[in-house]
Amino acid sequence: MLEMNVIVSGNVQGVGFRRAVKSQAESVGVVGFVRNLENGSVEICAQGQKEHLDQLLELIKKHFSAKYLQDMKITFCAPQIQFKDFRIER
Repeated sequence: MLEMNVIVSGNVQGVGFRRAVKSQAESVGVVGFVRNLENGSVEICAQGQKEHLDQLLELIKKHFSAKYLQDMKITFCAPQIQFKDFRIER
């Protein structure tokens, strides 16, 4: 199991981004959270098998064009805590 942390910048608040990420994460079977950051970016923390995390990234890129996604900073690490589901945090 891996943990993927993604900071997404662009036009990603107020466009249904978090709901879409939650739906996509659940569809590929990963757990974690998505939340808005004060600077206008969105943070995604997802845990699962590498191929499922890669699928999630591809779904996000396919669903939200470059018009919305300006930058995605992606890091992988070993999970520090284990999530049970995927949720939207405030």
